[in-house]
Amino acid sequence: MALVLLCTGVFVVNLDGTVVALALPEIGRDLGGGIAGLQWVIDGYVLAVGCLLVGAGALADTLGRKRVFLAGLVGFTALSAACALAPTLATLVAARVVQGVFGAALLPVSLALVVSLYPQPRERARAIGVVAGVGGLAVAIGPVLGGALVAGYGWQSVFWLNVPIGLATVPALAAVLPSPPAPGGRLDPVGQVLFTAFAAGLTYGLIESARHGWAEPRVVTALAASAVALVLFLAFERRHASPMLPLDLVRRPAVAAASAINFLGFLALFPTLLLLTLFLQDVNGLSAVEAGVRFLALTGALTVGSLVAASAAERWGTRRVIVLASALLATGLVGLTTLRAGSGYGTYWWFLVLVGFGIPAAIAPATVAALAAGPAGLMATTSAILNTFRQFGAVVGVALCGTVLAASTGLIAGMRLAFLLAAGAAVLCAVASAFVSPSPAGSARTALQPEASTARAGIDPARSSR
Repeated sequence: MALVLLCTGVFVVNLDGTVVALALPEIGRDLGGGIAGLQWVIDGYVLAVGCLLVGAGALADTLGRKRVFLAGLVGFTALSAACALAPTLATLVAARVVQGVFGAALLPVSLALVVSLYPQPRERARAIGVVAGVGGLAVAIGPVLGGALVAGYGWQSVFWLNVPIGLATVPALAAVLPSPPAPGGRLDPVGQVLFTAFAAGLTYGLIESARHGWAEPRVVTALAASAVALVLFLAFERRHASPMLPLDLVRRPAVAAASAINFLGFLALFPTLLLLTLFLQDVNGLSAVEAGVRFLALTGALTVGSLVAASAAERWGTRRVIVLASALLATGLVGLTTLRAGSGYGTYWWFLVLVGFGIPAAIAPATVAALAAGPAGLMATTSAILNTFRQFGAVVGVALCGTVLAASTGLIAGMRLAFLLAAGAAVLCAVASAFVSPSPAGSARTALQPEASTARAGIDPARSSR
């Protein structure tokens, strides 16, 4: 029951992104604000999540994962109602930013709670696969459900949808989730401020570069400020007795490799989603609904890959599954370079299946291995690190996609180059797998012994236990 309820929370958060995107045209007609304002309905949420994931993970490891997850779900539900009631576009954007603050608490902590609920490696791998599959399912049905809600009940309905789900899930989770004692320890507000400045500058700079180019003064300023904040953050965390981001944790090969694979996987995914949307509607002249139906090959494969990947790695080995998944992903992306105006669905649907299956099949085993390699007391922090790299991968991918399109002679030419670059990212995923533990079961057993694992990795248990 706890897993079902956690999956419900994960489903709502993942569904939110896709259904809101389909509501933007009607929001613009109702509240005004122009294209730039509407983009910040999405980007404001993305910015808040990207800045606060690591801080939310550290907070959960300090104060208790159940407490932080429930607070995040309550806040997310309340801000969903605030979004639905927003009278102006500025109010809606502000509500979306705060909603992203609470959403940042849900994403990493849910995975840490699942790891705590399932100490046995095989059961843990299956449970993580279920959670990932539910997230993929939310992405898959989001466009269809969002279109139906907006058409039938208006743009407010995509936010009201979250409210009854949250109201039903919060008390049930409070009753069934175990409440292990929090490890305790000091919070790291200075580290959070510095990391927020780094993440905000980077995310804002990349978002704006996709619109205005890399030479835009605001882009240069944001990226320069982000670099300075990163240097200060790393210097501060190195000396802090209880850092928000233990640097020894990030240096663990399995965590570093999984972070890279999460980054590269989303670097490949989001340009694919953006470019195919433009191709299907602007080049092939399909409606939004017709394009959404064709995306089911991609999003359906995402769901299946998420469900089976972790268990497959448990049976056949993490490295082997990641390499195979990366090969499938690269093959699908190279295949998409053959698209041209008028290409029929029958000529490319299976490329979408390869891409959709390959991304979660590479990410999920690497994520399981990273969580197994990290100290048991830092599960939420480890999960937050991986989610942060996913977020940055998505933003960087979209920014690079905009740069490639701007430098190309047309959409088709730019799309082909972007798909080739994404295929290169898939190859790098395979390379990164060399640093992931080849034995998930062994890694998971080690992770259940936090004192031994921290000692072997050179992490001071007093600093890591919070």
